Amino acid sequence: MADRLTGLEELVFLAVGALGADAYGVSIQDKLQRAGMKASLGVVYATLDRLEDKGFVESSLGDATAARGGRRKRLFRATPKGKAALTATARIRARLLSKVERPA
Repeated sequence: MADRLTGLEELVFLAVGALGADAYGVSIQDKLQRAGMKASLGVVYATLDRLEDKGFVESSLGDATAARGGRRKRLFRATPKGKAALTATARIRARLLSKVERPA
């Protein structure tokens, strides 16, 4: 399962990809909430840590800003390994979804 994404990992990974260069904890949480999923910031960061441990995302520190009291944002980006895992997970999801009966 190390080369696949869990459900929550998949959603967080998709938010990282959708945000591009602006993917950091709060923006990821906001993106998920706008999509209809509530997740605490702690859950988002725990998931990002798992994704980074698996090599699916990488993080770096952005520049310090006055708006953040001189603190730096931890920015995330998808890796090629993460994109491959997303593709593999999407294939599994599509195969399973094709077997589910649709409402009439």
